[in-house]
Amino acid sequence: MKLNHLLNDEYSEISSHVETLIKKPDSSGVKKILDLYQRWYLPNYPASATGQILDDAFFTRDDLLQFCMRLDAFQDHADFQNTGAFLSILTNLHYEKTKTIEPYILLTNHLKNKIMGLGTRNNGATIHILGDAEQGLCNNMTSGTVIVDGNVANFAAREMTSGKLIINGDCGSFACDRMYGGIFQAHSVEDFLGHNLSFGKIYVQKAGSYIGEGMIDGEIHINESYKSLSTRLLEDGKIGLGRGKIFHKGVQIFPEEKK
Repeated sequence: MKLNHLLNDEYSEISSHVETLIKKPDSSGVKKILDLYQRWYLPNYPASATGQILDDAFFTRDDLLQFCMRLDAFQDHADFQNTGAFLSILTNLHYEKTKTIEPYILLTNHLKNKIMGLGTRNNGATIHILGDAEQGLCNNMTSGTVIVDGNVANFAAREMTSGKLIINGDCGSFACDRMYGGIFQAHSVEDFLGHNLSFGKIYVQKAGSYIGEGMIDGEIHINESYKSLSTRLLEDGKIGLGRGKIFHKGVQIFPEEKK
């Protein structure tokens, strides 16, 4: 695998670490993960997506990163796109046992087929994704921090209850759908940002149309441009229970502040 276009210079320390791992033979932990992935997860999906992995001490954070490097060999499998759930199971399990403060680095930039469901039910881990992610990023996340150096598809942070999701790129539609808490940050988001938002804070540079559709509470901050607020907001004159707020360039634009 070549990393010429995978990592930016600002991540030279991470890049150096990845280069070192590429040159190493697979550890016993990586071999066990690959075996589990090939013999159990892929053949039994979707049932395996909620399965229990009992041997939870056989792998390390570096093993997970090395496993990511091997994923390009499986891209033609019918259920490859659902590999994110597998990585989420392993990451959550490892964090639950170790409570490590060190980040889990997941590499996706070398994949032509993107992975869904990364960061699902994250329970406190810090996860750094180098590359793009498909839909369902950080769904049902309860705590922790996820940083993505890439673009993300639809339904990021759906039903997220706490934690922080930072996308150093663009995001698809329905980001923060039914989000119950936490902080979401992205460069831009397409339509229906904050759809059915209950609680939490959203910070973006740019946003598309139908912002705040069905919003109950929480805050949406847009620093640059946007296309439109939800037409339902404008017709009703309120957002859900009337406690949600939308800001543009630091100024509250909905509901309009009384002068």
